Amino acid sequence: MPMQLHDIPGMHESLVFIPAVGSGESTTEFPLFVAPFDATIKTVQLSFGSAAVGDATNRFNFNLIYKGTGSGSAEIANLDLAAGTTATAFAPYSLFSGTQDISESEVVSLQYEKVSGGFNVAPVVVRVRFVGA
Repeated sequence: MPMQLHDIPGMHESLVFIPAVGSGESTTEFPLFVAPFDATIKTVQLSFGSAAVGDATNRFNFNLIYKGTGSGSAEIANLDLAAGTTATAFAPYSLFSGTQDISESEVVSLQYEKVSGGFNVAPVVVRVRFVGA
């Protein structure tokens, strides 16, 4: 009998590359994770290609959105790069840590929420760690 991914116990990972976004972009959303089976998301980490320095008015907030089968808008977690917040280049930065149940074929997205003028965001690698439900 062939083994499936959900048959392997323990933590699984999904790595996703998100392209750079310029300050002229509006709020935008990227599909991040489609559950291959009923699962529980445990952590989501962002690694920026260059430092992302927060600003009081011109910034992007990074929101983890539960889309379900496509139309959901529930914010699971967020990282607001306000003044005094800096995400170091090439270092994992925690966006979510906890338990978020998700059914097979449901989707979670990463939303870049533009605040005022925004700023340039380098490419980002997102690491989603999950276990079978």
